Amino acid sequence: MASADEKFSVGTWRAEPYAEYIEAYPGDEYTRIIEGRVTLTQDDGTTWTFGPGDAFTIAAGWRGEYWGAR
Repeated sequence: MASADEKFSVGTWRAEPYAEYIEAYPGDEYTRIIEGRVTLTQDDGTTWTFGPGDAFTIAAGWRGEYWGAR
């Protein structure tokens, strides 16, 4: 679901295990993990891992590796 101006959206996303390097995250994003795990590693080496029940945000322009696993 998205607002009429497309500046705000809400949805559910399911992913298979994957890894991706992100040059510049396209927008601010709030995420709550329902199942599985995700690890974010910023370019400066700072790493966070989140699992079921955790929530986090990614700011527009964030740069680093995004690893998802079941």
